Amino acid sequence: MASTTNRLPFEGESLSEVPVAERPPEPDFSAMTEKELVAYREAENRWRASSAARAILGNPDPGAAIGWQRVALPGRDLPVRVYRSRRCMPTT
Repeated sequence: MASTTNRLPFEGESLSEVPVAERPPEPDFSAMTEKELVAYREAENRWRASSAARAILGNPDPGAAIGWQRVALPGRDLPVRVYRSRRCMPTT
């Protein structure tokens, strides 16, 4: 499993202090608790934001607005990451 930094160091911070993202192994989803699923989601999101993932997934449009929205499903809300091109966003 490859380790990569997922951001550049902030001013005054050394590279060794930058968090490292590792792709988590795929779990047995049918046997996971809610707490384990949340931990897996967070680890997977860190990896997908890392530079190692960019080689596979590509880079988001630098002009895109990126945010989270909740989609209502029966019995729960699903957090969804949304990418919107600034060209498609309404102007006010």
